[in-house]
Amino acid sequence: MVRELWSESLDEIFADMFAGRPETGYCLAAASYFEGNWYEKALGAYREALRINNQCEEAIRRTSQLQAILNKAGHNHKGKPL
Repeated sequence: MVRELWSESLDEIFADMFAGRPETGYCLAAASYFEGNWYEKALGAYREALRINNQCEEAIRRTSQLQAILNKAGHNHKGKPL
């Protein structure tokens, strides 16, 4: 949909918005998802940040945290994955 509106990829839009650091846009989107308790979407956005910059400290840290949260949530029902 973004491409249809602006003829640019989200990576390109974020690169323009964040001084050539598109991972920053993905991290901001992920933080917003996290605040709304959309953990799977937050994890996906952090993974996109890591796809662009595998040294992004925020994405590395938050990906680990989110994986732990999701693993715990998945095992809450009788100790088995949901």
